[in-house]
Amino acid sequence: MNVEDLASVIRAIREVASPRIPPGGGRFFLTNPECVAGVGADATAQDGRRAVLRVSSLLGANVLG
Repeated sequence: MNVEDLASVIRAIREVASPRIPPGGGRFFLTNPECVAGVGADATAQDGRRAVLRVSSLLGANVLG
């Protein structure tokens, strides 16, 4: 999958699911962090735990309390 395909998938998810989707993740974003905004993702996370905290922060929720 290339960057344009990924951006297209993110747009499609936003249309049917939610305007705010979880952060992008995985090796691609770890090695290409500049692409997060380029594909339309809200953020990225280095691992699953940080992804939960990041999504919580984006949604204004407190998952630890």
